[in-house]
Amino acid sequence: MKTAIVTIATNRHLALWDSLCKNNWTEYVKKTGSSLYRFSNPLDRSERAARRSPAWQKLLVFSHPNLQAFDAVCWVDADILINARLAPSIFDGFDTDKIGICRQYHIESNPLFSIPVERRQKHYDSIKERLGQKKQSVYAPFGIKEEHPIDFNTGVLVASPKKHGEFFRMVYEKYEDTGHPENNYEQWPLVHEMITGGAMQEIDPKFNVIWADYSMILCGFIGSSVFTPEEKEKVRREAMKWAFSNSYFLHFAGMANDMAVISG
Repeated sequence: MKTAIVTIATNRHLALWDSLCKNNWTEYVKKTGSSLYRFSNPLDRSERAARRSPAWQKLLVFSHPNLQAFDAVCWVDADILINARLAPSIFDGFDTDKIGICRQYHIESNPLFSIPVERRQKHYDSIKERLGQKKQSVYAPFGIKEEHPIDFNTGVLVASPKKHGEFFRMVYEKYEDTGHPENNYEQWPLVHEMITGGAMQEIDPKFNVIWADYSMILCGFIGSSVFTPEEKEKVRREAMKWAFSNSYFLHFAGMANDMAVISG
């Protein structure tokens, strides 16, 4: 099977990807026999595209002419580090009739962590209340009435360009950005369409481990005043290294500068 790893890194993320991601991604594609494509310019330069987050551009990758010769393409967000020595090929066992994706909150679903998860949710709810935002489904801001019990993260996606390119483009054209980063850009519309379309294949969650989730579990205790700022930072850095050593892909969503702790 002919495969490729693909991302888009523009502006600030381009420099970060080149300095912190390029080497471990290159090692991974060599290990898996894949090709590597990094687009450094937006695929859509229209006024509409300029008004929305660059995150939506990933939906255009699978219909790009340069990728049509590949049997399967893996999209990876540009703020992800790949543990090339540990990670197997993400394409092993992949059904090209499906679209591969990882669960969003696989760590938080563990009942052992229910208390810190509840505390964090209460914190988020209080912020929304102060901002005058009503509590609602993550899908509602996009005009989607349905709700789905399991959340998925679109930072890593595997699909066949020939079979699914038009599907991704449909999502791109159908929905608009809400203008609020907390709504996660293209994520919930895409997840909704994947679930209702029945084309989803769950991937091992170690291929998209969210560092923010790990940080909440591993570093929650350092909020105590008994630790100095230096001690807190040391613990955080060691936890980050531990998380990376136990992940295939570690996703620094919203925390891209932290990648330097591992790869700098």
